[in-house]
Amino acid sequence: MQEPLKFCSACGTQNNLSAEFCQKCGTQYSGAPPPVQPRPKRDLAATLLIVVVGVFFGCCGLSGAIGLLRGNTARQPADGAGLTDSPAPAFSASSPLPSPTPLAWTHLTVVKSNWERGGFGSIAMWHVTFKNNSDRPIGDIQYRTIYYSETGNVVDKGGIDSPLDKKIIQRVIPAKSTRTVEVNDGFVHSEGVRARFELVDCRFVADSR
Repeated sequence: MQEPLKFCSACGTQNNLSAEFCQKCGTQYSGAPPPVQPRPKRDLAATLLIVVVGVFFGCCGLSGAIGLLRGNTARQPADGAGLTDSPAPAFSASSPLPSPTPLAWTHLTVVKSNWERGGFGSIAMWHVTFKNNSDRPIGDIQYRTIYYSETGNVVDKGGIDSPLDKKIIQRVIPAKSTRTVEVNDGFVHSEGVRARFELVDCRFVADSR
């Protein structure tokens, strides 16, 4: 039995019914699946190299992300949570007092200081001799005093450590001169038998005397 024929729509040539393309002009019959193009085979070595490079850069990126996360975690919170103030150093009879500021250290020095009890033994009165080494008047002198008992314990503090009044000396020490001033350091503990006077800060001022 002869196989049924079909005509090409382009050239009219008869072709077998199972034919997908016209044997004369090559026109594809409608409904026929497109020819499958063979995929080029990848080189196994090249594929392996691409995989290794991808894994390497992926690990590097992961390490960088972990480092950045740790750095952000180590930072202090923006709102200050978790921050603590460092405790103030405790004073004792053997520990030195804090060093003066550069201005006080360079331009103003304490030549001599001594104290006595006044006001029926309850007030500490100091007599302090200052020397101004600069070419400008100095005043608004801040100081610190510390009082010890006979056993060497700290029993009182004055000057900038006074709880009520910071006791700034508002006297003028003229340029290139020495001046002794009397300082009322306020009430002092009855057990205080010796004390220290320390210059803390000062500033250049106008001499309005």
